[in-house]
Amino acid sequence: MLFIGNIINAQEFVVQYQQVINLGEPEIAHYELYITKDQSLYFDVTQKNAAALKETQEHNFTTITISEERQPNNIYIDFSIRALYESTYLGKNNVVIEENLYPFDWNITGETKQIADYICTKATTRFRGRDYEVWFTEEIATQAGPWKMHGLPGLILELYDTEHLIVIHAKKISTQSLGKEQAGLINKIQKTKTISFREYDKLFKKHAQELINQMMTKMPEGFPPMKIDENCEDCQSLEIYEEWEK
Repeated sequence: MLFIGNIINAQEFVVQYQQVINLGEPEIAHYELYITKDQSLYFDVTQKNAAALKETQEHNFTTITISEERQPNNIYIDFSIRALYESTYLGKNNVVIEENLYPFDWNITGETKQIADYICTKATTRFRGRDYEVWFTEEIATQAGPWKMHGLPGLILELYDTEHLIVIHAKKISTQSLGKEQAGLINKIQKTKTISFREYDKLFKKHAQELINQMMTKMPEGFPPMKIDENCEDCQSLEIYEEWEK
């Protein structure tokens, strides 16, 4: 883990994170969090993975796990209007989900520990069905954070839910402005027609059904009953949206 000091007062900097999602087989991704005065961009820098299809047998059912070619998933936040935009994919089609910033209820504890050269404080919260613990440092003052986390008086260096289904930790911090690629992505997101989570959920289920139908055309006659494994890369099980958010 490499941290560069003397950036506490910098207006623009970037933090490199490793993110691990443990839904079935662990999925390791690498992100860069670009932070400016009123904006942040959680930028996916992970290389694409090849498409894969798995079959397992269980109690006379065939379980199909579908994973398409990995597409980048980016999260852009405009703090000036308190809006979050998630740029993701359904198959090959890019969609941008818009939502209001989540009203995190942070409990800042008195527990501290040192991460690299920074004194960090532990905070806890509940977010969409899961309890989270984070370690943040007030030595780098920003309300931005990795993934969809925000609202603390300092940079989050570690984040995990209590079941360790999602684990994020910082690898490097450096002063850096938005690059051409990142600025272009923000511009594209701002110009794209957005959809709500409810609309995305409908599109996702339609897309999943199309994949099922496509597979069924290749199955032999009399093929046993099928069920779809929901522990897939694009499923929403990591976030359980509350009714008021839908």
